[in-house]
Amino acid sequence: MQPLHLLKTKAPLSAYKKLAIKLKKPVTMMMLADLFCIDRQARNKNKKKPLAEIDQEVTFFYQMIHEAGVEYGPEKQILTGQDIITLISPGARMGEALKYAYDLQISKSIINKQLLIEFIKEWIISNN
Repeated sequence: MQPLHLLKTKAPLSAYKKLAIKLKKPVTMMMLADLFCIDRQARNKNKKKPLAEIDQEVTFFYQMIHEAGVEYGPEKQILTGQDIITLISPGARMGEALKYAYDLQISKSIINKQLLIEFIKEWIISNN
């Protein structure tokens, strides 16, 4: 199960954000966390009755998805085509630039739009 893998590998917040992107609607990270919780409560030595308490790993998973801000959907893209239209024409290349910016936003936890625009400018120069 993916939540356990993230916990066992001490994955950074970006890994939780990437998983949220991979989930197909209407599934959310909160649903995944709830399923993880139910699974953990049901798998116990007392086969007749599920555990009532939530274990530490499940609690930590809930905390991580909350900290990543991805409980109910993936992180929203900061940049739009409108933000970079003066740098690059609409089309496939703009789409690639926006994907690159979103990947940076997720992997490096960038929340500053201007910083992402600077990265796009460098990307445009290096991909000409």
